[in-house]
Amino acid sequence: MTLLYVSIGSLAADDVVDSINNIKKNLAYLYGEGTMDTYKSADSLARTDLTMKIQEWVFKHTEDLVDEDIDRRIARFVKTMTTRRADKTRVFAYIQKVDVMPLLSDMGINIEDSTAVRVVGSPETAIPKKDLAGMLSDLFEKGSKPTTRNQVLEKLLAAKDFFELRKTMKTLIEQGAINKYGKRESCKQPEECYWVVYDRAGNIKAILGKGQKTRKNYKTNRNDSLSNYEGKGFAGIWFQIAEINKTKNV
Repeated sequence: MTLLYVSIGSLAADDVVDSINNIKKNLAYLYGEGTMDTYKSADSLARTDLTMKIQEWVFKHTEDLVDEDIDRRIARFVKTMTTRRADKTRVFAYIQKVDVMPLLSDMGINIEDSTAVRVVGSPETAIPKKDLAGMLSDLFEKGSKPTTRNQVLEKLLAAKDFFELRKTMKTLIEQGAINKYGKRESCKQPEECYWVVYDRAGNIKAILGKGQKTRKNYKTNRNDSLSNYEGKGFAGIWFQIAEINKTKNV
């Protein structure tokens, strides 16, 4: 088995894009990416996207949820590559599945499918590079930036499951419609945040508004609470909608 190891210290921009494309074609890797105004924001989004991809991959092989400490567990194995996308910074974060699997085993999660780490792809099968204009258009190909909180929530509510919602949320973050986000343990002001709650199969159980004990569940249009899901095997993601998207009726 031959894996792709990438050293980008002396790579030109086109070579970095080629390396990214090779990894995307290779089933031995999991990856996440983010395109933002600053490196710090892009790196944070890429690593968050990678963590969600790991959860999605685990869902395909088992009903177990990875624990909330996964970021720390995988940190030393994650590699990144950085390029420019028009006037923004693009960070590509990736990890080998063979490095993730022992960590899953430590958490009591077992993935037996040998195809989970199968290697495919080569420089000859790389995805063709696009010019900067094409890359920028890809960033907004799913529609224009929402201008109200209602529009942000409508896009999230349209997602049929967690995996589709992850992609929608990533686009909203890159567009600046969602400006803060994270997993449950990183939330310092839960009452000021919206919450997405999903189960082991990736089914979205609730999209909760801001509040203390009682919150609006936008999925059911009924009153609900975070406490209804805590300690019951659900996972949660919090987020805040950008100030410019405020509306009076949400």
